[in-house]
Amino acid sequence: MDNYISNTCNGISFKYSNDGVKTNPPFIIPENLYKFYELNERNVNALIQKYLFASHPYLLNDSFDSSDGIFDFKEIEEAVFKGFFKNHLKEKYCDEKISEYYKKDQCQNFKEFRETFVSSLSNKFGTISLTTNCKNALMWSHYTSEAGFCIEFESDELLGNYKILNSDIENLFFRPMEYVKEIKLLKYTRKEFMGIAVPFLYMTTVKSRQWEYEDEYRISICKRDMDVPFHRKYLHLKDHKGENDRFFRYKDSAIKSIILGQNFLTNNYIHISNNAILRIEISQESIYIETFINLLFENYNDNIYIIGKTQENGLLQRGVQRIFFERIKLNEFRIIYTDEKYLL
Repeated sequence: MDNYISNTCNGISFKYSNDGVKTNPPFIIPENLYKFYELNERNVNALIQKYLFASHPYLLNDSFDSSDGIFDFKEIEEAVFKGFFKNHLKEKYCDEKISEYYKKDQCQNFKEFRETFVSSLSNKFGTISLTTNCKNALMWSHYTSEAGFCIEFESDELLGNYKILNSDIENLFFRPMEYVKEIKLLKYTRKEFMGIAVPFLYMTTVKSRQWEYEDEYRISICKRDMDVPFHRKYLHLKDHKGENDRFFRYKDSAIKSIILGQNFLTNNYIHISNNAILRIEISQESIYIETFINLLFENYNDNIYIIGKTQENGLLQRGVQRIFFERIKLNEFRIIYTDEKYLL
């Protein structure tokens, strides 16, 4: 496609076309990518069903990340305002009503325009956060409470031929996060942007340098009409229930290994004897843990690792060791610790 949109914001260049988005300079796709998970029923089900959840911006843990506050609407002209509402709410507003609405909304810093803009933008896009760094103690603490797990993906298997399992995804964008000293406001005018793709990519690509340790890469998916959790931002708006889910499905072959947090085995429903016998306490609350350990045993037993502490060269360091399970009986396993271990 010859037509494209090219813009620069915060020193980041984007070129968007039907073939996707490119950043300048181009980047090398990492060989492996990692996703951290807290151990709970929802995340175990995500592993069983082989999907990554593409979050709406309102669900992210940093209120400045992907914030609609990045957009400056002060200089929106009436023609741009009209064009947007005709396109997105044509059944609700005629020309005369839009003119009145423009004057009213202008007096409140285009509050209604912002809400409608973000709604129309965010029900079409979702964001998946990944990292190249499985070693960082802060991420193990923040995202897993040291008791969850981390999936190691092979990037080519994860991203290649994604359409086979995701026919509902219209487009996919993969890029590294850009960490900046200051997050500058982005003026939204018809001259700068045609459509909503590039504004969304700016919005979801820029983060404060305080987060640079995460070395984050993001997958953004584009689908028609996904959920919008308005209650997380606007108390007066009802959540939007979309026709499509926010799932990015992947092949089982994309999983290279599963790494368990160092406190995984101290879960309240897991009991370990002195001879490394793991027994799962059966209860309604522990079903997902039982499911997870059986899944590890049946599908990933050759590729399980666990984080631990180790004393090396006079230092206390974080290390990882490969383990596997031997089933003794239902809900009871022997943990075998191998000699394969290395420092993180």
